[in-house]
Amino acid sequence: PHRFSCDVPLNCKLLRGPCMDLNLFTARGRFRSEANVVRVAGQQEIQAGETAVFFGLEGSCRISDGMTSIDLAEGDAAVTRDHSKVILSAENALLFWGKLSRI
Repeated sequence: PHRFSCDVPLNCKLLRGPCMDLNLFTARGRFRSEANVVRVAGQQEIQAGETAVFFGLEGSCRISDGMTSIDLAEGDAAVTRDHSKVILSAENALLFWGKLSRI
């Protein structure tokens, strides 16, 4: 992940084949955001916070709040709200995880 201001023009040149560009835009001064790419192998608990966005990059992963679970495959997305802790379970998956909170 790379943080940048969206009002600054950017140019890039691909070095090796195609890529996927994911963006997490927030209203400046209204939200705080954090973007992560996480490898899930086994089970791990994360602090998801006020709102979290997940996107499956590789493999499949189960996302659970302890009461409800959803299976996220490659290319799928999910949003959780008001869950301080979320449990991620997978054999070997790669996820984009965006965390949002109001300022």
